[in-house]
Amino acid sequence: MVCQKTGKKTKNISFSINNHPIEIVQEYTYLGVKITTSGNFNLYQKTLAEKGLNTFYKVYKKLISSVFLYERQIKFLMLLLCQYLLMELKFREFS
Repeated sequence: MVCQKTGKKTKNISFSINNHPIEIVQEYTYLGVKITTSGNFNLYQKTLAEKGLNTFYKVYKKLISSVFLYERQIKFLMLLLCQYLLMELKFREFS
């Protein structure tokens, strides 16, 4: 990849290996890092930020669903258990 300050595609430049022309591209991904012709990493930073935000939302979604699980099921079971224990205590008082 040819990197320049402007990042504009230069005219009349061609590269080849064994008489096979190499394509000139505006960006290239190397080891997960997107590099543009200007050598700027802004695109990579933006992509990384988006991936981080997506991961955050996935974790947040699972966390919220866990809270709803507690609210719906575990809290209900604890309430039933408390009612059972109160009934048991009242039964023992009358016995």
